[in-house]
Amino acid sequence: MRSVSNIALRWLIVACLLLVSCSNEDPIMTSSYTTIKASAGASVLAAFWLSADNLVILGYDNAKPMELFYVVERNNEKHLMQLSDDPKCSRYTEYLYPNLLPDGRLGLIKRCGGRYPDRAPYLQDESYLIAYDWNTGATEQILASSLPNPRGIGHYSLNPEMTRGVQEYTGLFGTIFWITPRGSEPITATVKDQQHSWRIDENFWALHDYLPATSAGIARAPAWSPDGEKIAFMASLQAIGREGIDRVKVEWGLYIMTPTSLMPNKILGAIFNVTLMNWAPDSTALLFAGQGDNSEQQGLWLVSALGDQLHLLAEGSVVSMSWSPDSRRVVAVMCLVGDNCDPTQREIRILDVTDLMNTMPR
Repeated sequence: MRSVSNIALRWLIVACLLLVSCSNEDPIMTSSYTTIKASAGASVLAAFWLSADNLVILGYDNAKPMELFYVVERNNEKHLMQLSDDPKCSRYTEYLYPNLLPDGRLGLIKRCGGRYPDRAPYLQDESYLIAYDWNTGATEQILASSLPNPRGIGHYSLNPEMTRGVQEYTGLFGTIFWITPRGSEPITATVKDQQHSWRIDENFWALHDYLPATSAGIARAPAWSPDGEKIAFMASLQAIGREGIDRVKVEWGLYIMTPTSLMPNKILGAIFNVTLMNWAPDSTALLFAGQGDNSEQQGLWLVSALGDQLHLLAEGSVVSMSWSPDSRRVVAVMCLVGDNCDPTQREIRILDVTDLMNTMPR
């Protein structure tokens, strides 16, 4: 690991108060949060707790956007991440979708552009799931095969043993699917209500064979619980029969299923414009980014695993979010202006959710 102290990043810490509103007409609650802002010339991508007192902030210097670094917040040390270009990727190598893996390493999607001429031109881009070791700087490809549809894959979540995962395919015909050491596989689960029924794997095969899927629903934001017993995801049956951008401008529901039964149960509705979801380490609650409780306000929301408690933690567009190991604090990278903000227009918020988590059913 390489420490670069002569170009250390300085962070401004500002203590604030946050109003937290609840969907069940509870009194407005006050929760403290801390704001961390990057100095000029730096951009923020994500933040993660590696332990209760070890918060790391992932970003890059604007003059060198392809060189990622992380800052250890407790001592302000900056470490360059030695993510080298792959010589087999003739056009580019880029690293996307940072996520903390169950074993504590950093997960990244490595996108490789340009395997031609050793591959056919229409197959020249590939993506892989890799792990970065914070201590040694070593990287490891943790699934032997490449990921499907390299231009459309998105967020992913692995089981505690890291032997299997779920990933989303983004876009107007988005879905979720298994990722395994053998490759990607369809999820044969059915989402239904009183009017519609949709098998999630319909979109998988449509995308695999480049077929239209306007008669299908849409799914995204999968999250595997840390105890390994539940998979949460967002889905919408209202997308059925719609075309274009109208397929995603619909009401979504939060569903939970076990990885063995694959019988999704809807625990929450009236969600719009959802982008991310993340389980608490104790598997009793979830964070999601979007518009909850029929609200037009984009924000960061906390919901119990039963769907009986919903709290708005912060207003604004969320870029990334993560939990402290004790499930008592949340760190979120948020846009200062707008929904799809430039990385230079972001701030980090650390929120204390201890009181809210104490009310979660166990």
